[in-house]
Amino acid sequence: MTETLRGRFQAAVVVIAPLFLLAIAYHPYVGNLSDKSELAGAISADPARWGAAHVAVGAGMGLLLAAFLAVCSYLRKSGEERWSAAAVPFLVMGTTFSIFLPAIETAVGGAAAAGMDPISSLTQIERWFVPMLVSGAILFGIGVLLVATSIVRSGAFERQRSRVLAGALAVLAISRLIPQGRMLYAGALAGVVALVPIAISMWKPASALDRSGSATIAESRGVAR
Repeated sequence: MTETLRGRFQAAVVVIAPLFLLAIAYHPYVGNLSDKSELAGAISADPARWGAAHVAVGAGMGLLLAAFLAVCSYLRKSGEERWSAAAVPFLVMGTTFSIFLPAIETAVGGAAAAGMDPISSLTQIERWFVPMLVSGAILFGIGVLLVATSIVRSGAFERQRSRVLAGALAVLAISRLIPQGRMLYAGALAGVVALVPIAISMWKPASALDRSGSATIAESRGVAR
């Protein structure tokens, strides 16, 4: 795979990942995610939808990790190696903890479809669910904030633009820690606001490389003649 093709592939992943996370809109709305009664009502109303939404969210988390790793690679190539490199282990471990959560919630939906009481299931998983939720949110949040710091320090973007991107990433990081339905949507939208412009910038160097490569070929042909 050429450097140009690799860059375009990474840019595509950075675009697709936050857009995929918008699948959270299919998730049944729950105002207070810590309210077991409200959660149980959403699960019982449509267990199949509950399960499908969490499968999509789990896949989105994996894509989001791939997107952030691509962004870190791009920032390192731009000359910022300190903060972008430090972000990687936090992003990986935060995603590892977090990706268990939609799997557990999918299982709760399956149990509800089989006739089990959702509140009982939620109570049983709480001692595992909450520590993983908090650990994943904190670790992933630290990683995202380190990426935001890298963006500001890298000089790869204009100052005002880098602040907007960093602010959107901060919202994405914080959204994981607040158990409110609205914050899930805010976090997904913040991911789009932050990552899509970065993907566009990642694509441009690849296009420039193509043009310079074509010019070099044309010049070599002229010399040969």
